[in-house]
Amino acid sequence: MFIMFHGGGYTAMTWAVVIRKLQRSSTPNRVLAFDCRAHGGTVTEDISDMSLEKQTDDAVQLIAAVCGEGDTSEKVFVGHSMGAAVATAVCGSGKVKGITGLVVIDVVEGTAMASLSAMQLYIDKIPTSFNSAEDAVRWSLTSRSAKTRKAARVSTPDRIQPAPDTTLSKWVWRTDLLRTEPYWRGWYQGMSQRFLACPVRKVLMLAGTDRLDTALTIAQMQGKFRLIVLPDCGHCIQEDDPQKTAETLLDMVRKVVIPVRMPVVVQHAAY
Repeated sequence: MFIMFHGGGYTAMTWAVVIRKLQRSSTPNRVLAFDCRAHGGTVTEDISDMSLEKQTDDAVQLIAAVCGEGDTSEKVFVGHSMGAAVATAVCGSGKVKGITGLVVIDVVEGTAMASLSAMQLYIDKIPTSFNSAEDAVRWSLTSRSAKTRKAARVSTPDRIQPAPDTTLSKWVWRTDLLRTEPYWRGWYQGMSQRFLACPVRKVLMLAGTDRLDTALTIAQMQGKFRLIVLPDCGHCIQEDDPQKTAETLLDMVRKVVIPVRMPVVVQHAAY
């Protein structure tokens, strides 16, 4: 089973095109893609706590609810950005059994920590509302936050909702990224060592080699994980190149997991 953790501000639909390609492969597989707290369709009592510890606990409980307590079937974790930090923490916690692979998409501790000071400025440049879902998709493409129309048309509408003020025909973001700012440092601090310490097969997918920090550069030269660089992609690699992403995941399955003949089941959960 592939268990997918989306990035901050995104939803499980960021994996939609990748999942479709996995469905069409000859390798039987299952997928669990979920909306984390304060994102997408997930409803929780407290949406203010976005700490790594809380998100790790959420994921552990969700996986137990879906797979069964103590389930030992083979699992490959796939995480993008914030989701990669959570996937890595869950993998290293020892609370989920059967993890055989970890795929981290376009985030490393060094560059993430260095960019935190500029993150608020970046968010301030993002429009706060749109006239329609089509307008939001158009912005995603023109701003290059998404590079493929197919992925943008599926992913972007799931990230917005009608404005609470019904007198305005506007669409606004579901997630207020600035409200998560107190937790940014905690997501990524120590991530490189947690990633390297995970006793599973590891892949790091980056949009550029300049994103590697010192610890990961040394570890990559020592062969401790596989590095895949896709220079034509932006930060959201799974949307910009879903074909290569799917191929990477299937390669993990073929090399790590003993396939079981079963129908493809795609599980999109919100809790």
